[in-house]
Amino acid sequence: MSAIQLRDLIYHGIADLPDTSLKNIAEYVLFIRTQTFQPELLQQEAWSQRLQETLSEMHTTEWMHVEEEFVDYQKNYPVE
Repeated sequence: MSAIQLRDLIYHGIADLPDTSLKNIAEYVLFIRTQTFQPELLQQEAWSQRLQETLSEMHTTEWMHVEEEFVDYQKNYPVE
């Protein structure tokens, strides 16, 4: 198919889709444009997501540590 035929297929294929589907298509188009013209942004996004996951894991680990520290705290250190 030629580029013109592909554009026509896309244009006519989305004509009667609901708004939620159009939103999904628009997000996908933005993703493809970014992947094509600015792939470094996707690498940064992936790095940012991995960093966020790591920080979340650290937060969970630290929270569990604090909870362990205070197990039986009132029993071990009663208020006088």
